[in-house]
Amino acid sequence: MPGWNAQKDASKVTHAEFDGKTNATDAAKAFKDQIKGRTILVTGVAPKGIGEGTVLAIASGEPKLLVLASRTQSKMDEVVGKVKEQYPGANVKTVVLDLSSVGSIENAAAEVSTAHLTHPRPRSRGSDQHMCIARDEQVHENANGDVSIRR
Repeated sequence: MPGWNAQKDASKVTHAEFDGKTNATDAAKAFKDQIKGRTILVTGVAPKGIGEGTVLAIASGEPKLLVLASRTQSKMDEVVGKVKEQYPGANVKTVVLDLSSVGSIENAAAEVSTAHLTHPRPRSRGSDQHMCIARDEQVHENANGDVSIRR
């Protein structure tokens, strides 16, 4: 990586075993405790792409809810089919999301919030953390169920 100094930044490396041959499934196994039972949102989901590989890897970690967000419903449906084929018990929802449209982002945030709130969860701080994987946006849900998206 340009500008990355291995000696200087070695203390920031959390998984030294990861290298150029590490795949998404290996990473999901390493983070299984952070995935299992949690709500995870993945953007940019399309068949035969990095989004599909990411979703399948995360599904192997048994999240409580896996939310797929992308512009094309039919592409997400194809990936959902593959998830259900490999992990029949997976709880998967889809949300149409165009990250170039503020209106689409607002609608998706409201839909994610509503979908997530249909799953009872404890309200105590730190008891139910959520992870989001997105290219350009950071999605965060606080303990009160409020969703914010930051660029």
